[in-house]
Amino acid sequence: MPIDQKRINGPEGSLPYQIFGSTRDKAFQDRLEDVLDPTTGNRKCNRQDTESRKYCKF
Repeated sequence: MPIDQKRINGPEGSLPYQIFGSTRDKAFQDRLEDVLDPTTGNRKCNRQDTESRKYCKF
């Protein structure tokens, strides 16, 4: 089997990134309420569904 020389191999065992976030202990509904307004169902940041997030906040 050929060895891929162009790809950097990662560690055999990796940790999920969710364990480092502050929202890992919240339930899904609580995390959803942080993003969406419960009365209207729209995003709290007023971003449209087709609009992407800004890359930098400078």
